Amino acid sequence: TFLEHFQLSDRDKIPTLLRADEEINVKCEYRTTDNRRIDVTVFFRHARFAIGIENKIYAQDQKNQVQDYIHDLEIKTEGNYKLLYLSPNGHDPSEGSIGKGKREESSDKIKIVSYRMIVDLLRKYESVCRADNVRGFIRQFQQYIKQAYLGESFMGESNFVADYVRKHPDILKH
Repeated sequence: TFLEHFQLSDRDKIPTLLRADEEINVKCEYRTTDNRRIDVTVFFRHARFAIGIENKIYAQDQKNQVQDYIHDLEIKTEGNYKLLYLSPNGHDPSEGSIGKGKREESSDKIKIVSYRMIVDLLRKYESVCRADNVRGFIRQFQQYIKQAYLGESFMGESNFVADYVRKHPDILKH
């Protein structure tokens, strides 16, 4: 679902990536040869394929950061990789992080992803999840992302009561 949702591989190649004998290794803070750290990297050993995920919430891009990431992934996978550049609003990496020419040259390797796209993915996960408690967690995680990063609010019970009291201050007398 993840691979299809972000179109990270041709549909016909996905079974190869997910075959039973494939060794999938997920690394947090994967250290590149230039001593950079990609937030999350998924390596498919036999397929020699990798997915790097750089999550930009608060920190700004560093000089040549994305360029260094794609250079490292290019060497490790012989060009068989995708880099997801994730941010709340889906903005592009800065020009200081990857020059315009290199960005255009690598356009098929870099996928710009917004948190809205993550919410859509979580909705798909929720629809296929069989465990009630996990489905509940996924639903709460969607709500958290919407509130914390997408500016959406939800009328929970406490908000409803607070809003009602603000509109009807005389009710406090009772």
